Amino acid sequence: VISRKRGRSGRSLALFFANKHVRNRLLAFVVKAYFGALMVSFARFHYRTVADALGRTSHPFGTFDNGYTILYHSMFLIDAGLAAVGYFCESALLRNRVRSVDPYPMSWLVTLACYPPFNDATGTLLPLNMGDQHRLALPLTVLLGLKMVTIFFFLIYVWATLALNLKFSNLTNRGIVRGGPYAILRHPAYFGKNMAWWFEYIPYLKHGANLLPLI
Repeated sequence: VISRKRGRSGRSLALFFANKHVRNRLLAFVVKAYFGALMVSFARFHYRTVADALGRTSHPFGTFDNGYTILYHSMFLIDAGLAAVGYFCESALLRNRVRSVDPYPMSWLVTLACYPPFNDATGTLLPLNMGDQHRLALPLTVLLGLKMVTIFFFLIYVWATLALNLKFSNLTNRGIVRGGPYAILRHPAYFGKNMAWWFEYIPYLKHGANLLPLI
């Protein structure tokens, strides 16, 4: 009798998780809990970095490096802050209800490999280094130009985040966005961030270093 009851409860549980709606809501909860907390952590880090750079001197933009730090981390503060709100605030009024969640394990594996703590393993296999041993002997004007181009492409990335607004979310479908840069490119966020990373790491490509991780 006990074995029969266990068999029935096991089948009931399997049917429960096999239900598409139930599975979708459970996966959505996992996405929100993990990425929402992560975005809050990212936003706090970028906020502290910007605050430190602003308080370091009475003229925060008096030097290029300090101004670059403020602009760089301000963009990611906007990105992570907006994403955090989007993960924790879902409503029909906000038009950001989760319609579906990617159910494929490979999609989850690839996505999670890009975020803490899993990206520690990814970074061990494909390390990105900014050490002096990898630095190319480039003129100062070229280095400054590369940083400006990096900021430009990160601005495209942030523009895409603002266009997504509270629909921003990993591994989920919250509706189609056609405004802003999405009227021009299909994946402007990926385009902007990837181009920015390439220009950011050009000075550290000595002897082919960092090429494989960037690819």
